[in-house]
Amino acid sequence: MIPFFNRRVAGLQLRLASETATTITLAWDPVKCDGFRFTHPSGKRSHTWDGSRTSVRFSKVPHGVYSVEPFTVNERAEYVYEV
Repeated sequence: MIPFFNRRVAGLQLRLASETATTITLAWDPVKCDGFRFTHPSGKRSHTWDGSRTSVRFSKVPHGVYSVEPFTVNERAEYVYEV
């Protein structure tokens, strides 16, 4: 098992839910948001618009910071193009 240090950021508390030789799964209690952005220690990012999600699986690296950022859309702009 790898050492795991948790930093609480903006009310989101991450915990190690499971791990294998090649992956780790982080989990958290539900938060009110529109989605999440996930950042791997390599810098690779992904996101979901599923605000009800409560876990994410990452590929494992020897050390680094894995981050989960909840987001809420406050404004939106649209452009409608018609031919």
